[in-house]
Amino acid sequence: MELSRSTYYFEIGKKDLVTLRNEGLLKAIVSIFNQNKGQYGVRRVHHELIHLGYKVNHKRVYRLMRMADFMGKRPGEKGKHGAYSGCVGIRKNFLYKAAWSDDNSLSSLRSALKPDEVISI
Repeated sequence: MELSRSTYYFEIGKKDLVTLRNEGLLKAIVSIFNQNKGQYGVRRVHHELIHLGYKVNHKRVYRLMRMADFMGKRPGEKGKHGAYSGCVGIRKNFLYKAAWSDDNSLSSLRSALKPDEVISI
């Protein structure tokens, strides 16, 4: 690739306007994030920037917040519920109530079982 010496030094001496704009925007993001005690995520920070007069896309805000390692707190998400690891079975009182309602001849089953016993499956 042929490039004249003057063009090379001209291109090197240019200021990167995108980087300068991102630095100013990152300062505004940091101030908004810290004013709200880290509660604001990308959507709210973007909305605040729009109200302050910045014309910025939400994807740029997301990228800058990710680079600065700013993530909003999510108080509702404490952990997902896993599978129940306790005793799994059918309570006997449900069994004998179902059996009692279906057929009256099973009254001996009802009297033999205690209400809170668990039958393992």
